[in-house]
This record gives sequence, C-alpha cells and structure tokens, in this order.
Amino acid sequence: MSQVSRCVACGADLSSPYCPECGEAAGHHDYSLKHFAEEALETFAHLDGRLFSTFRSLVTRPGLLASHFLAGRRKSQMGSVQLFVVCNVIYFLVQPFTVFSTFTSTLEIQTTMRPWHRMASAMIASRVAARQVTLAEYTRAFNETAHLQGTSLVILMVPLFALGALVLYGRTRRFYA
Repeated sequence: MSQVSRCVACGADLSSPYCPECGEAAGHHDYSLKHFAEEALETFAHLDGRLFSTFRSLVTRPGLLASHFLAGRRKSQMGSVQLFVVCNVIYFLVQPFTVFSTFTSTLEIQTTMRPWHRMASAMIASRVAARQVTLAEYTRAFNETAHLQGTSLVILMVPLFALGALVLYGRTRRFYA
C-alpha cells in the first residue's frame, strides 16, 4: 500500500510535484549551503532579454522605464527591485577597479580638492600636533574612519530621503518611493 503524502502548507493530498490546492512545492527542501550557492548562482547568472532591453532603455531613453512602469507595462522590463539589486551588484564588482571612491572622502581630497581646503589643512595640522602623531598615522586613521562612516551614511540616507519626500509630496497622493 502506497503512502499518500500531504501538503505541508494546506494538508491536501499530493499527486504531483506541486500541491493542486495551494501550489506549494511537494519536494524535500534542501537547506544546505551548496544548494543556496547553486540557487544564488542561478538567480544572478540566468540572463534573459529583459536585462539587455532594460539597460538599453536606461542608457538611450531615460525615463522610459518609469513611464512604462507607471502605465502598467511591466513584462518587457526587469522589475524595479531586481534592477536595483543587479545595478548594485555590478557597481560593487566594478568599483574596486576604478579610481573613484564614491562614499569616501579621503584626507587628501579634503585638504586639496575642496573649497575649504585651507581651513581643513589648518585643522589637521592642529590635531596632528595635539595628538602627537605623524601626519601619515593621522591620515591612515582618518581614511579608515571616513570609509566606514561614508558607507554607513548611505544606509541612513535612504530612509531620510524617503521621509523628506513624504513631507514634501505626501499630500499630493503621488508615488514618491
């Protein structure tokens, strides 16, 4: 006598790989690290035509994706969250090979390339003297701290910008996210 398996979500009898009542997968869930890595690789490596058409639209016709999204035409493009994640992955893979440091303003930049460079240089000289360290030691500590704080501030800026947009546009009933 064969054993009838039941859906873990709704308890219905299973006769196929998916529950006929709720659609839950009937197979055993693999929670291994290997399976997670395979799923992540599949997610990021599985490219379809929407990826290329979405990026082509971003470069050649800025605003088209937003207007299509707001009009309800979404199948021909990547989802907004998916696009955000892909762009961030590309950025964080490419950025270390560039000379740009988006979130960090080093001591050299502060003392040479900013309008306040004279004031910053005077402040640095007084702090180096007060702490009795070399300029190289101070520079190393400053740059490390600036990098950590710059990255953290990006995380903080997103909800602050959303709050600002809510204050500015909350009563207009327009989408601001």
